[in-house]
Amino acid sequence: MFKKLLIVKAESENVYVNQGIEKALFDSIEDDTYLLYIWTNENTVVIGKNQDAYSEVDVDLLYKEGGCVARRLTGGGAVFHDRGNVNFTFIAKRPDFSLEINRRIILNALKSIGIDAYLTGRNDIEVDGCKISGNAYLKEKDKEMHHGTMLITSLADKVARYLTPAKTKFAGKSVKSVKSRVASLNSFKNVTKEEFVEALISSFENEFGLKAEIISSKKVMGGSAAFFRDEKWIFGRKKEYAYKAHFEEDNIRYDIVFNLDGDTVKECEVYTDSLGTEDAEKLYRRIYKEKLSYENELMRVLSEAVNV
Repeated sequence: MFKKLLIVKAESENVYVNQGIEKALFDSIEDDTYLLYIWTNENTVVIGKNQDAYSEVDVDLLYKEGGCVARRLTGGGAVFHDRGNVNFTFIAKRPDFSLEINRRIILNALKSIGIDAYLTGRNDIEVDGCKISGNAYLKEKDKEMHHGTMLITSLADKVARYLTPAKTKFAGKSVKSVKSRVASLNSFKNVTKEEFVEALISSFENEFGLKAEIISSKKVMGGSAAFFRDEKWIFGRKKEYAYKAHFEEDNIRYDIVFNLDGDTVKECEVYTDSLGTEDAEKLYRRIYKEKLSYENELMRVLSEAVNV
């Protein structure tokens, strides 16, 4: 059982620096510590580990207007960060790590500032049917990480401005996804970032009945922005594919691009907003070198693969 609460506050608003710090905190988490990392990025669209940047983001527009694209280590969909947004990350070793506790901390923090929020869908927090927070998760050996966004004053139209969800080519047995309306906390009550952060810290301490040690991210050792800034990590390799398929299963989107050698899948890549980063790897292994003689066969194989 952990004995220490640690809160790390970011000093930078550079997403790559902050991602490097988050990774360093994850890699070095101690057995007896439950950690909360609080950070803010300036004008960034952050995509999930298994997403295609150019399918999700209007990259040219974002860069033209001074923004940037980042890829995270967790699954899920694309989100927009700016100074009107607060990011939170919970990290702990198993078995002490608890998604249920983390979510309760967030909901209680919101409740304490007069906002009645609730969990919905796979990973969202909503108020009155509007999404105010998206969350994603990572498991590795004996530790876990849960991070998410909280829209404080970010404008919904700005969020939507840079996001360009992929269009369906092959509908197959897919079900159209339902997009939640996006809103900031300020749509419901006048709340500042500082008030939310203070409420989050209080809720974190109250949940465990411990006083947290609060430190600056400048004291974190080992953080490196180089990996997250690398364009190969963000955009992947540039390669032309002759075929593309899209389908949805349980409101999770899958996009598969591939080339054929005769009727056999020769090369392929899998993009998805699935919260589990392993789902794309599983699907890749299932369809690589598969023989596909017609479109219906493709959809059958894909559907079977994600339900294994």
